[in-house]
Amino acid sequence: MLLGPSNKGKTTTMNLLYDELARYEENIVCPKSQLGGNPKDFECILKYDGKLVALYSMGDFSTCIIPAISAYEEKKCDVLVYTCNDKFTRPKERIKKYPGSVIIPKSIGDNCEDRDMKNHVDKNKLIAHILLNETS
Repeated sequence: MLLGPSNKGKTTTMNLLYDELARYEENIVCPKSQLGGNPKDFECILKYDGKLVALYSMGDFSTCIIPAISAYEEKKCDVLVYTCNDKFTRPKERIKKYPGSVIIPKSIGDNCEDRDMKNHVDKNKLIAHILLNETS
């Protein structure tokens, strides 16, 4: 889970993550599709490092996150990376039931250049956790 306040780069970071993981067309299992009213919010499933990785970026809507978690469980994804607004408690509680789950606080920059750098740092943290995730 990438956790942070509204409008601080969670979705931007997820789009960077998508660009990194989907560099090769054969990695795309379910293509990126827009979610909700924000053209930047999306969901998709990718293959990466032998794992099925779901990305879900509509984290400012608590009522959408919990059903998304269940849907990706049913699709047998090895890893789910999703954004979550830090004001919500249910998604944070739900993630605790999964062994190996990680909550990554969104790094926040003071200016455009700093925000871009922090988004890339957060993307790399997410990739590191995907690589560490063991599949059964």
